[in-house]
Amino acid sequence: MGIPSKRRRRWCLAGVCAVLMFALWWRYGYGPKEAALEQVRTEAERLSLQERLLEKKIQKLSELQKEKEALRAQAADLSDRFLSGATAEEVNGSLRSMVQQVLDRRDVRVTRYNELPAGKWREQSLALQEYSLEMGMDELAELLRFVESMAESVRVETLRVHYRPRSEDPLIVTMRLGALVSPFGKEAHSTEATVGDDGKNDS
Repeated sequence: MGIPSKRRRRWCLAGVCAVLMFALWWRYGYGPKEAALEQVRTEAERLSLQERLLEKKIQKLSELQKEKEALRAQAADLSDRFLSGATAEEVNGSLRSMVQQVLDRRDVRVTRYNELPAGKWREQSLALQEYSLEMGMDELAELLRFVESMAESVRVETLRVHYRPRSEDPLIVTMRLGALVSPFGKEAHSTEATVGDDGKNDS
């Protein structure tokens, strides 16, 4: 085999130089950039996954917040159905104050008032109080309308009426009232209540 020509040697040298340049470009150019791009893609995928997880958490928290607000509204609605007071004694105080205002306004004579031991209604504490009253028929009707207009947790437990003819106050009334104690522990406070001629609670 003969000595390679100058031309062939130049081509071989050019080929070697090209291979070296490609190797250098791959080693110091394309390779690092490809690794950096791969790292960026991995980080982008991680951030995208984290974003989706956060969106799900935010959605869940939003749903929980709505449920919490709905429960709070239901609790407030239920709480409004009870008289003020966290114990039977406090509820009796609130109820006595409201009833006494009506009795005073109509000059009803209270001959006896008893605060009775607390009872139970479906595992819930029940405040009980009893009145002995001397009054007319109109006063009794107004008092009963007032009790009817009060919170849903209040009711007449017993009512006994004795009629005395030709008396200024012909009715001797014994009335026992019951009021459920709120499970929400409402703070007791002074309450004002009056009843108009239509029997509605103006408090």
